[in-house]
Amino acid sequence: MEIDLVASDPAIQKVVDIAFDDSGRMWAVTAVEYPVDGNETPGAAELYEKEGRDRVLVFDTPCAREPQTPRVFAAGMVMPMSVLPISDGVLVAQGSKILMLRDRDRDGVADQREVVLDGFGIQDSHLMPHRMLRGPGEWIYVMQGAFNSSRVVTKLGEIIPFDQCKIGRFKADGSKFEVVGTGLNNIWGFVIDPRGEMWIQEANDLGFPVVPFSIGESYPGIGDHRAQPYAPWSVPLARFSMGGTGLSGLALSGDAGGFAAPFDGAMILANPIARSIQAVRATEADGLRELEKLPDVVTSSDEWFRPIAVHFGPDGCLYIVDWYNKIISHNEVPRDDPARDRTHGRIWRLRQNTQVFSAIPDVAGAPDSALSEHLCASSTWEARAAWHQIVDRRAAVAVPRLAELMREENVLTPTRLLALWSLEGLGLANQAVDAELLADKDPAIRREAARALGEAALDGATLASMLAPLAQERDQSVRLAAIRALGRVGEDNEAVAALLLAFVRPAPTVTPSATDPRENTQSEQLRYQREFERSQIREGLERQRVSLAALLSSAEGTALSPEMRALAALALTPAAAASVLAEALSKLTRAPSQEEVALLAGGVDDPGARACLDGLLADESKREGVLEHLWALRARLNAV
Repeated sequence: MEIDLVASDPAIQKVVDIAFDDSGRMWAVTAVEYPVDGNETPGAAELYEKEGRDRVLVFDTPCAREPQTPRVFAAGMVMPMSVLPISDGVLVAQGSKILMLRDRDRDGVADQREVVLDGFGIQDSHLMPHRMLRGPGEWIYVMQGAFNSSRVVTKLGEIIPFDQCKIGRFKADGSKFEVVGTGLNNIWGFVIDPRGEMWIQEANDLGFPVVPFSIGESYPGIGDHRAQPYAPWSVPLARFSMGGTGLSGLALSGDAGGFAAPFDGAMILANPIARSIQAVRATEADGLRELEKLPDVVTSSDEWFRPIAVHFGPDGCLYIVDWYNKIISHNEVPRDDPARDRTHGRIWRLRQNTQVFSAIPDVAGAPDSALSEHLCASSTWEARAAWHQIVDRRAAVAVPRLAELMREENVLTPTRLLALWSLEGLGLANQAVDAELLADKDPAIRREAARALGEAALDGATLASMLAPLAQERDQSVRLAAIRALGRVGEDNEAVAALLLAFVRPAPTVTPSATDPRENTQSEQLRYQREFERSQIREGLERQRVSLAALLSSAEGTALSPEMRALAALALTPAAAASVLAEALSKLTRAPSQEEVALLAGGVDDPGARACLDGLLADESKREGVLEHLWALRARLNAV
């Protein structure tokens, strides 16, 4: 490995994050004002309304071999934490706002600032909105840290609570904002791999140095918020420590000709506390994950070396943002301590010493007719730049070739996915996705096809008809995509409710191993996967309560399995749930959960519920567990 200096002070000062645009330029934001916390500093909110000392910078030739000097795109900024070039502008997360900056007169300097979203909390300045990333469905993902509370306001005036550690996503025009993930103690790393799977990173080294992320998941963290009261906690995958409580960057190695073994295909992490760039390999077998800690990629004895962000560039090299400050922890010294450096900064480039360099294509400058060719590139950056450009330009000329690429099974999966995402971004998902694509041999294609249908605003009956074959799907990610697609249906529809119930599987019986930690980790994953899937089904059913109640009372509903009816009961209102649940539990051999016991006990005026509870207490194999649940519920039941 070799490391080069891309830029340093005085040309740059306190760069906090970077991003590459579709022309290969590198954008950066500085945070020389950092830290200023609203929960400690009077007048902090006013600071963001004034002109600050921070800047949005552009490096026009970041991949050149010699050190670079950037130009200033926007000055007067105040501690922006994230930057994302997109379409005809650049998104910047600053204080309580996400801004869109544009250069209308094309002189290389921003002359328009538009508030896309407002209302983010500024209580803790190192936890403000950060790590924006463009994903499929034309969503922009954004993270928030542990101690900030937000009321996010969209362009349409909708207000969405967004408190403590959360993952959100929004449309670039500010029309929509959604909370899609809950928990972990500060997520400063977020990537989407070539197969379309999302990965996140937890800062505090509590078993989640990297972990796959699915929409709706809940992770333990400060505040212990769950997406739903019944949502299970995701389980940690790491049986090792990275060393330090500030993991703050994540990138994925994998392009051909890039990093060699052992780092090819590895997750690359920035660890400013340990002054190192680290690596973790994630593997999968039968739907279960395993993490392996690899040797450190970079270590430094310089006490000022503080890598806080890592991104692979258009040249396949790893770009490292170095805060370059002996003081790194937010709470290490007082906020105004003079030891906090405000003038230095470094950006490094790490490359394989055998790496072959080629000219960086200007995908943003390519004609529409060439974009499908760029989409097939082996470079992740180039291929995704083509996806962006096809969507942003509404490049209709590419549609026939995109449809071909999406369906050709001899085309690499990453290319097929980008073709699908491009068609989806053009508003053609409902035309592109059909039964053949939903039955594709590659689960990544099936998953993204189901997800795209859920975003396509189809009516419930049509969507249920198309997704019905996936009720027998074996791949967990495909099942979840179909369940979430059904859960997004706004109308009350009996076909949707029936199909959601068709996905119901009982939770597995897990017997912990006394000697094999690896086996226990896999057992916990299996248990969690089933519990999370059931929670997603339930959340979808709760949006279909009228149709669900009608279904359960029909001949078709009475023929459903007891496990299906038991889960359906939990999605009903408490008044309607007790009798349905009692009937289902009387036919099941498993012990009831605490929530099921609570519903029965709260509905003892119903003869069926009372008889079921009496029967459970009379069953020696279930009595002890039921009594333990009742004891735990005593305060709640006494208040009824």
